[in-house]
Amino acid sequence: MKDNFLVKEILNNIASNIVTRQSVQMKNRQGSVGLVNKTKNILVVLTGSNNGIDEILNHLNQLKRYGYCLNIVLSKTAENIIGLDRLKKELYSVSISLEENKEQYLDLIEKSHLVLVPLLTQNTAAKLRAGIQDTMASLCIWQALWQEKMVLADTRGLVCNGKDTKNAILNQIVEDNLSFLKKMGLKILDRKSYLVAIDTILRHEDKTLCQENQSKDVEKKEQIDILAINEEEAKRKIITQKDIYAMVGKMNQLHIHKHTIITPLARDYAKEKNIELIRNT
Repeated sequence: MKDNFLVKEILNNIASNIVTRQSVQMKNRQGSVGLVNKTKNILVVLTGSNNGIDEILNHLNQLKRYGYCLNIVLSKTAENIIGLDRLKKELYSVSISLEENKEQYLDLIEKSHLVLVPLLTQNTAAKLRAGIQDTMASLCIWQALWQEKMVLADTRGLVCNGKDTKNAILNQIVEDNLSFLKKMGLKILDRKSYLVAIDTILRHEDKTLCQENQSKDVEKKEQIDILAINEEEAKRKIITQKDIYAMVGKMNQLHIHKHTIITPLARDYAKEKNIELIRNT
């Protein structure tokens, strides 16, 4: 019986690896060659559920194999349900913080690029909606959202013990809590492959950051060009309407030397185009 379980576990791992590799290869063919920075830290917050824990541990090991650095936060309930020894055995060489390490939460959040919640439970969701931070898990998630860190959650833990309920009121409470958490910034993680989902999200974030930096560089260059125009114009002795016309849409102020002559047409045109002429003293 034990041998059958071991064979089944090995086959599940092989199948999961094949799916992940195919997904990564597909992403590469679509133009996303290679994974994002492999040194990025992920803070993994494990709460009090073991629903789908075998699959989740496999996902986490895949992230490790592709170079992500995992730091585990283990709630007291999760420690009792999942087991600290099992995590140490299956997620070897990872840092694990327990409830008594609560004072370390700021450091953990600070050095993490994102927070991953593989088992968002009903209890944790309700606490977060109410702003309750009485455990290491709820504290880390809330503070990460507060600091506008990316928080990704697998919501399978919202189904109590893996079983649905026909109680419409209870279902509505769970849905309302999840909807509220999304408004707080929590993102739902695709459970098919944590690796592909996280890589896609981080790649998009890196691309956005790159575009923002490029935009800032362009803006900085435009400001430098405007300063150069100001400096060049300040040296001139006469400002004509043609000079003002060349500035329309590029600047709204022109600093001129105290001895520079401004023609009447230039002055009127500058006033018409809301370009302020400032004479240096």
